[in-house]
Amino acid sequence: MVLLVCLSSCVEQPQRNCKDHHTGDYWVIIEQNGKKDSTLISRTEELQIEEYQQRRDTSYLRWLNDCEFVLRMANPKNKQEEKPLRFKIVSSDETSYAFEYSLVKDKGNPLKGVAIKKR
Repeated sequence: MVLLVCLSSCVEQPQRNCKDHHTGDYWVIIEQNGKKDSTLISRTEELQIEEYQQRRDTSYLRWLNDCEFVLRMANPKNKQEEKPLRFKIVSSDETSYAFEYSLVKDKGNPLKGVAIKKR
């Protein structure tokens, strides 16, 4: 039993310096159905602006804790866009973070992505 406790404490946990990524400009890469898409985002403490395929969308951002936030589109164009998304930063380093996201009320498997700080 002591060996099990020792071994589990020695396993390196993913680094999560989430506050370092609350604001800034990022390239976000998401793979869905075997296809990778990238989006440029600019984030302040309260807003996130996304540029994707010559389209710009603004979302209101609310941090739930240091590593989780909810996005709600400012000007949804349909019922699907009215549904808020919940994001969780699962690991990070100085220039990027990995995340999971899903609809707020969806308890299924979250989608995954990576955000890389724009230089």
